[in-house]
Amino acid sequence: MNIGEEELKQAIIETLANWGLSAHPVPTAAVKTPDLRATASDQHYAIEIKQRQSDRHSKDVFANLQPEESASLAPLGIARDTASQSLTRSAVRQLRGEAPSTFRLLWVLCEGFDADTDEEQAKASLLGSQIVWCRRPDGKVYWCYFFGESDFWRYRADIDGAFVATLRDSVANILLLLNPYSPRYESLKVSTLVQNLGPDSVLDVPSDEAAGACLWADFEVDRRETSMVLNLLNKKYGTDLVVMPVHRYAVVVRAQ
Repeated sequence: MNIGEEELKQAIIETLANWGLSAHPVPTAAVKTPDLRATASDQHYAIEIKQRQSDRHSKDVFANLQPEESASLAPLGIARDTASQSLTRSAVRQLRGEAPSTFRLLWVLCEGFDADTDEEQAKASLLGSQIVWCRRPDGKVYWCYFFGESDFWRYRADIDGAFVATLRDSVANILLLLNPYSPRYESLKVSTLVQNLGPDSVLDVPSDEAAGACLWADFEVDRRETSMVLNLLNKKYGTDLVVMPVHRYAVVVRAQ
């Protein structure tokens, strides 16, 4: 069962308190506002909450199944998708009016039987992420960020970071993605929130690249020109990269 809006807000408020932030809901107003505001010392945060429910992918399949009958779901790309883009656009409208010094954060909760796919699609849309493989004898598989079009780049003035939370059996796995293109990136990195979260709960592309944990396409190029992006990456890292598309394949069963 998916968590209700008010229950989710309260759960996030309690979670933020564990990270040193005092948060409260924002009353509905005529102008666009975020769902929550939070403070820590002299820092101010605005947080817009969105929910992704993966059960939408199986709704029609379940409706036509008999008890104990199984059926395959259509393959689903683990890549930037229109649902994530729409969700982010909506969040930007709520966050755009904040003061220049306020940290603007998106909180995406992924729910349902296929929450893992929603989680990867959300991250891919925000970060423009792509799995690539180096074809050399000692080659490795890498996550490359900002390989494709990304919401963090498109809305770099409006979104400083995004929590991507996946709910499994009432336990949430939470990761904060930092936007390296935000004008508040450096100050968010040293904020109370990020310091209390710790490195294992934060995805920071520049730091991960420096540690050799990922690749970063940090150059100006049309992201729709895949071959050009690959060429620039190969020059930057001295690699021979190819794209590795990843899809989700699944079977569902109607229990009763």
